[in-house]
Amino acid sequence: SGRSMPEDVADFYQPILDWMDNTLKKHEGKIIFTFKMNYFNTASSKLILDILIRLEELFADGKDITVHWYYEEDDEDMMDAGEEYAEIVDVPFKIISK
Repeated sequence: SGRSMPEDVADFYQPILDWMDNTLKKHEGKIIFTFKMNYFNTASSKLILDILIRLEELFADGKDITVHWYYEEDDEDMMDAGEEYAEIVDVPFKIISK
């Protein structure tokens, strides 16, 4: 949640990707993956897509996954970003106004 604009996005997001690989693959039951950001830079957008692609792969393998993408009611850019990601990946997506 918050702002994502680290200088080295790969180092910043790698622990999340590792956690997904090591934990979510073994998880039984519903998984709700939540994004609550009010800004992300271009470099972060690629890693967010990487996260969503991993979720898509898990969903294709039978995991019960839903993405919750929250945005501030007046933030059309973040709403649009969520809608664009939802079109790219095949994972149930809820775009939710805060």
